[in-house]
Amino acid sequence: MLYFAVQKIEIIPFYGWIVIGAFIIIPILLTYGQVFGFSPCKAIESNRNQLVFNPDGIDFEMTLFDCSCFIKWNSIDTIIYSDSRNEHCAEYIIFVNELPICTQKEKPWWLNRLFPYKQKNNKIRIKSDAINFKALPDLVEKYLRSSWF
Repeated sequence: MLYFAVQKIEIIPFYGWIVIGAFIIIPILLTYGQVFGFSPCKAIESNRNQLVFNPDGIDFEMTLFDCSCFIKWNSIDTIIYSDSRNEHCAEYIIFVNELPICTQKEKPWWLNRLFPYKQKNNKIRIKSDAINFKALPDLVEKYLRSSWF
């Protein structure tokens, strides 16, 4: 296409050059992305929720909302595992007796400053993409068993 455009330069309108330019630039960008990588996985990895366990409770860090909610072990009433026939959609639903303590990070995103996250109900959903998601059953058994006796 570029060959014919150069041969008949006087009959190609302005929008034709835009189309020809797109046919040149798009493959170059795709090749660059394949060779050097645009790496969206790193951005996705940094935005995942995280579970941090300690003897006092679970710290559920929600990066999207720039906050973390602390769930005390003695406030947990029920934990339900739901997989919806698909491991990618698995989740734990934690029912608590008292609302978790949610704290905002020091420098939240401007939208999170306008609309801070507030836990309003006694149901907390932890999706399967959270870091330490698979460690939850073992650690719940460890910490809750020790608090029963």
